[in-house]
Amino acid sequence: MRALPAGFAALLLASCTAPPPDAYSGGSARSAQATGIGRNASGEACTQQSRGGGSAVDVFCGTWQQPSASAARLGAGGPDALPGLASAGPWRAGLDARFVCGAAEPTTILDGAPALLLPCTRKVGGWPQVALLASVGGTIYGADGIQPALPVIPRAIGVLSGQVAPEAAAALPRSGADALLASRLAAQSFSAGDVGQYEQLIMAGTRANLAESFPAAEEAYRAAIALQQKALGRNSPDQANALILLALQVSNQGRYPEADTLFVQAGRLAPRAMDPAIPARLLHYRALHEANQHHDGVALDLLRQAEAAYAALVPPEALRSRGELSSTFALASRGSARVNNPVPDANTVVDPSQQSAVIGIIETRRYQAIMLRDLGRPREGEAMIRQAAAMAAGQGMRQPVLTARLLRTAAAGAGSRGDLDDATAGLGLSSSAFGQALPGTRPLAETELLRAGRLLQTGRDDAALASCRRAATLLRDLKDGASQSLVQPCLEAYSRAAGRVTGADRQRVLAEMFEAAQLAQGGVTSQQIARSTARLGENARDPRVGTAIRRRQDAGDRLADLTRQRDAQDQRARGQDVAAELGRVPPADLDAQLDEARKQMADADAALQAASPNYGQLVQEVVPAADVLAALHDGEAFAAITLGTDTNGSIRVPASLN
Repeated sequence: MRALPAGFAALLLASCTAPPPDAYSGGSARSAQATGIGRNASGEACTQQSRGGGSAVDVFCGTWQQPSASAARLGAGGPDALPGLASAGPWRAGLDARFVCGAAEPTTILDGAPALLLPCTRKVGGWPQVALLASVGGTIYGADGIQPALPVIPRAIGVLSGQVAPEAAAALPRSGADALLASRLAAQSFSAGDVGQYEQLIMAGTRANLAESFPAAEEAYRAAIALQQKALGRNSPDQANALILLALQVSNQGRYPEADTLFVQAGRLAPRAMDPAIPARLLHYRALHEANQHHDGVALDLLRQAEAAYAALVPPEALRSRGELSSTFALASRGSARVNNPVPDANTVVDPSQQSAVIGIIETRRYQAIMLRDLGRPREGEAMIRQAAAMAAGQGMRQPVLTARLLRTAAAGAGSRGDLDDATAGLGLSSSAFGQALPGTRPLAETELLRAGRLLQTGRDDAALASCRRAATLLRDLKDGASQSLVQPCLEAYSRAAGRVTGADRQRVLAEMFEAAQLAQGGVTSQQIARSTARLGENARDPRVGTAIRRRQDAGDRLADLTRQRDAQDQRARGQDVAAELGRVPPADLDAQLDEARKQMADADAALQAASPNYGQLVQEVVPAADVLAALHDGEAFAAITLGTDTNGSIRVPASLN
């Protein structure tokens, strides 16, 4: 299974919110002290609050908890300074890091103050933005925000400059800048709430993917795409990023033909997307999709193409090699040293878009190491993981998740070449990093299971058993499972431990082994059987609960079916051949039926939660041995068979935020 690159996830979340104050678009939380400045173009009430010691303000509209716009005092200057500031300098660099902007157009704000207005588009999500430079009373002010906030941006500048009394701001008439984009505002109607909800859905999907909860991530990304299409249009090229994220989740669940369709759809949009990293990301995630299917050669070729595409977005000096790490596990010690030294290297990338590309290079190299190892080319794989780790260290990228995955990949390589001590040490470091970054999650449990297998191979049975117990506790708490190959070494560890004790102690260890065996999770079919079994069990207990479960499953199936039909409709509109059975609902009715299906899904979710709050736990519930024994009658016995496979201790996690 694969995941979104760890560092990219953090940058993706960061890029959804306002940048730091030095980019003139801060992201402080809404406070109680605010000044009303009227309504935006979508009719939402807006307020502003000061930050930066009074040199800047944030504007909040509707119920969104992030600023819809921000304005800041940039320094002394008259109208003649505006063109230069609009084309170069810190203010423009802050815009270019987040937006793609058109040519500046002259206008006026307040009572005729000269200004320049720039129409922009956000790289992440494609939402229309505006940026404004104005000279008011001999001082330059810079502002930017989502497009519907344009009517209130001049008012915010007026209050910040002292030209407008706070109590009079809401009644201030609209400015020339507002009229300049009136037609565009009318053509694209969306609100701060739409942008906020989209970003919350992307963040929810990202977090679910990090935790390897792929169905939840899929639902979040589908909802984000639906909102984006509703606001920006079905053919907006900037939905390509969310489509790529969605395709990866579908692939992680083994629905490969459906993922193929989504990747093709994203590929048609990617060349026109505002984010220049989208084509590289498409190659990257298609590679992970191929790796999910064990098409290692195809995946390796795509990863190499993706690395080259990412590299084209990064300054050449950032790509210069400063040598490989002699041992990838030195990454951990180098990381602690770098944390204590806040001064970055001279060629460290600071632009968010370029940082995302650097992380793309690191991750594509890491996955190349995995593919090379699985293709029987371990030396090349080891060189590649060292290159990935060296670049992460050189760029000061010490995110714990990124470090954890680099260490885990390096440890798997060490294990495959027979260096079990290095493998065990690396997995221990990886587990610690996962514990810091993703405590109480499945990735941490999987790493502990891997570590247990290596410890067992080196004869450290007690340490292996301790790792197994930590992993089992995590998975039981999560009501989740792990692959059979990962759980299998722990069954051996329990078996060995049981052989060293007698009597009640032996029975306790065997009971643990019985429970651990239940954590072995099979493929999609076995999970569907588990859900059906849980439904039948609840139905026997209370038919009303069984009905609620069935309704929830039917609603989910209906929504998935309509979504596939909508995907097919989009393909047909682009001239692609689509199976006739995928287009049963007339195109004119499809959007309405999708909206209704989403409402029914939400209602079914609420009803199921009320009827059976713990239903989700039943799908991967571990039954204690004592409960099984108590259910048996005289002369009865219970036998369970757990099938395992040989494993070399490597892990291929579906493409979550890996």
